Amino acid sequence: MARGAIVLGMHRSGTSLTASLIGAWGAYGGDHHLIPGDAWNPAGYWEYFPLVRLNMDLLNATGARTMIPPDDAGCELLTALARSGPFRERGLSLLADMQRQQRPWFWKDPRMSILLPFWQEILEDVLYVIVARHPAEVAESLLKRTPDLARAAALLVWQRYMSQALRSTATTPWKLVVSYNGLLSRSAETCSTLCSFLDDTLLAQPDGGTYERTRRMVAVINPALYRNCDPEQVDGITPQQHSLYVLLEELARRPGTTPDPSWLHTESGWREYLCRAARHCIDFTEQAVAD
Repeated sequence: MARGAIVLGMHRSGTSLTASLIGAWGAYGGDHHLIPGDAWNPAGYWEYFPLVRLNMDLLNATGARTMIPPDDAGCELLTALARSGPFRERGLSLLADMQRQQRPWFWKDPRMSILLPFWQEILEDVLYVIVARHPAEVAESLLKRTPDLARAAALLVWQRYMSQALRSTATTPWKLVVSYNGLLSRSAETCSTLCSFLDDTLLAQPDGGTYERTRRMVAVINPALYRNCDPEQVDGITPQQHSLYVLLEELARRPGTTPDPSWLHTESGWREYLCRAARHCIDFTEQAVAD
């Protein structure tokens, strides 16, 4: 049975780029069912439309939204939804669709980061690629797209997504943290690491040797996208958010390191704040899913 790769990370953090690299490596992503690119992401989102639709429905079922992630009670409900009922059947059906190709496959939807309590009851043999980008850069990009979102709220959403991604994958041996800035500033080195990880964990080697696969991946990257974090945008990042980013970058530099998940929690009152600060934000793919 073909093994799959799940791309995790916050919106606007390089998950689309990373998914495109996994596609260039040779994995199947859904082909004609991928959400097309737009002004915000001209190269495409690499998101499997049926998966996004189900993830949006899961968020609604738990009283959550893209910018208002489920709390701990919502995570418990997600686990229950995965064990029986229509959501479980839909999840298994989507998984069967990917495995039917009989080749390595991948899914990318940032919402997976906050919906893993559901998906880890469905997915038995997958690996994870977690994409890390500086929270200030993520917040700046989010605010351009969602001007109704306060900067502090954007940073808090980033923190919840990334904390949940690390907590949910803490015990799996099949994960790799990829630095977005590393992809853009050290493309050959970072793509080589990602290629080797995929070779080893997806248990398959598509067309071409390791050098050829790495070359295809590097060719996808546009170096013009690279820019350093603006120091003026760093103000407002909490010490815990800073520590989380430092940890992510350390994990990217030292693959195989196991983080201590005990401190990966979000401050009390975080969801109540987001319910006030982000309630007017429209979900990114809400219109596409409705069509």
